[in-house]
Amino acid sequence: MGVVRIASFDIKEYRRRMAAPLSLAHGVISERQGAIIRIIADSGLTGWGEAAPLPGFSPDTLETTIETLTGIAGPIRGKEVHDSIGRIGDMVREIIPVGNSVAVFGLETALCDLAAQVSGQPLSAWLAPKPLTTVAVNYLITGTNNDWTKVKSEFIDGGYKTVKIKVGGGIPEDDIAAVRKIRRLLGDDIAVRLDANRRWSFDAAVRVLGGLRGCRIDYVEEPLAEGTLGAIKQLKAETDIRIALDESLAAARNIEESVAVGGADVLIVKPTVIGGIAVAMQLAGMARRYGRQVVITSTFEGEIGLMALVHLASAICAEGVACGLNTISVFEENLASELLRVKDGGIRVPQEPGLGLPAGLWEMT
Repeated sequence: MGVVRIASFDIKEYRRRMAAPLSLAHGVISERQGAIIRIIADSGLTGWGEAAPLPGFSPDTLETTIETLTGIAGPIRGKEVHDSIGRIGDMVREIIPVGNSVAVFGLETALCDLAAQVSGQPLSAWLAPKPLTTVAVNYLITGTNNDWTKVKSEFIDGGYKTVKIKVGGGIPEDDIAAVRKIRRLLGDDIAVRLDANRRWSFDAAVRVLGGLRGCRIDYVEEPLAEGTLGAIKQLKAETDIRIALDESLAAARNIEESVAVGGADVLIVKPTVIGGIAVAMQLAGMARRYGRQVVITSTFEGEIGLMALVHLASAICAEGVACGLNTISVFEENLASELLRVKDGGIRVPQEPGLGLPAGLWEMT
């Protein structure tokens, strides 16, 4: 196929009800809002993207995101759909101002979906030569007041091998007791990760992690309220537990410095926050150079955004490393729940060209 160009560009706002109110570090949400991007090429192929800023996590708002996307609708028509993520990333950054990460992710997704379809490959294979066919995912526990029978049943039914536990909401002794309880409930053979969302002081972090010796913690994510490189390195030295950075990556002036000097053992990459797919690919390359692990995590996108993250994780994550992509069940109604269903602890990567999502998405949202 010759050069493919953009014939039309449309955006459509959506509102999705959550199955139950979702408690996040910055508050509780009962509805998810965002925008669907549809790009139709002159060849007739359609590329899909999603731009959905999550309040409290993204500096962008839905209003500014839609304004940004509306502003490029005219200029983008007639442009070539490039054949590499690097060229697509360069093109997107020419037409979207710096700092609009959610809009960048949505536009890059739609263009990559088109480019992969043109090549006849699934997006994962278009991004990398040897992608995974299944992406491992973690089970998420957000509090200490849970229906533990249900938790154990869901964990076993999904075949999960990794659990991520939100901590830091109470006193250190409560965190220690909760993590030990979950370890007893789910067994000794699973990986246990902690996410403190920067809620601990240094002393509290030492108390909790010291109190969990013998629990074989895989890593702790964003443990410190004041997470300087020096404090993180000292915490690792005192507890011998790996540190994962999430929000700190987006805020860092020099991400490579944080990685190179041992501030991060694991990079939690949220493409909607960090700057899109091209930037995520660059971060993955840097992580490999320094022997660090990459974990792709969603910000509760809908089916389009989440499927893009599944393909991206397939392209850049190591086999068996569980990602934070088990999020489609938070919605009251799902448009592609079977495709994103967790089985044997993972999500299967579609092998159809592009994202591999069903037709009719525009009408269903």
